[in-house]
Amino acid sequence: MALAVLIVAGATATAGLSRLRTLSALATVGLAVGSALVFLHVPALVEILHVSPLYGDDLLLAFSGGLLAGTPACLFPYVAKLQSHRRTPNHLKGGRSRLD
Repeated sequence: MALAVLIVAGATATAGLSRLRTLSALATVGLAVGSALVFLHVPALVEILHVSPLYGDDLLLAFSGGLLAGTPACLFPYVAKLQSHRRTPNHLKGGRSRLD
């Protein structure tokens, strides 16, 4: 389960920070989640990695945990944008200053 959580958390962080603007970002996220499913369900890989297949509730719990862990990275660009607007003086944004 930890393998699935880590892969999905990394994919969520990648999606949040890149905002999926490019084809390579989209492919990276899609292939990461796909690889998690393959690693957990192909019998030969399950034996090599010494994991047990996840089904139903366990798979949903692992993916939900990964999404929850990666969510702060998705919010980072928006928080940084809000903070940069707060630091910009009013007269530089095109508004009126107190001296006008």
